[in-house]
Amino acid sequence: MNDDPAGKTHAYGSLYSINHAFQEIAEHLKRLEERQVLTPEFAEARRIALEELRAGINHGIAAHMLAAEQDDWAWFGKLRIAQEGK
Repeated sequence: MNDDPAGKTHAYGSLYSINHAFQEIAEHLKRLEERQVLTPEFAEARRIALEELRAGINHGIAAHMLAAEQDDWAWFGKLRIAQEGK
């Protein structure tokens, strides 16, 4: 990803936004449960499904970003070493 540094910013920004949205949904489920619009069993089942989906998305993004960060670390390490050798 070193040829597109803004790409990492966008990816991490999207990860934040996705997690924020999941948190908002969880809070709305809790409110609806507290107001007895949803049964506790129904709300809990949806929270579990929500967290499973969140974890899966986070895992996929984190796995991709790990590879990109490792590539960048190696690339910029090589650049630093080359510059220090001048």
